[in-house]
Amino acid sequence: MRPAGAGRGRRLLGPEGRTAPGVGLLLAPAMGAETPLIAEAPVLNTARELEAMLHRLRRPGLGVCLDTNVMSACGDTIPDWFDRLGDRTGLVRLCDGNYHGWRAWGEGVLPMERYLCQLNEVGYGGEISLRLPGERYLERPSYPDERALAALCGEV
Repeated sequence: MRPAGAGRGRRLLGPEGRTAPGVGLLLAPAMGAETPLIAEAPVLNTARELEAMLHRLRRPGLGVCLDTNVMSACGDTIPDWFDRLGDRTGLVRLCDGNYHGWRAWGEGVLPMERYLCQLNEVGYGGEISLRLPGERYLERPSYPDERALAALCGEV
């Protein structure tokens, strides 16, 4: 049985698996109230689900984004993720959080320092995003970035 949205994904990617030469697309996991649920496009969150979709679509220009909060909520780990999707991971959204969504660094329950060590251990050298989805910090939008940068510089 073909999953809902697979045909649409193939049409969007085109026959070569990318929209233009040198351009790739990433499937990103989503969760919570900020998730745009569309009936035609299933939400894929776990490493296993994303790996299965990549296998079904078989497009070289298609990769995945690892979101540490979604990964944790789904029971995945960084070593397991990279065993399955290491060479297809084009971005890591490194953010703290809990089951209620994304949080500024240190305000969630995730072991952020351990995640940094594990990313180093698996040899990840790609792009990292500190952006938090949602509207939680609208009053002070720079706050999550300030917290993350302070933590990365050893000031937290």
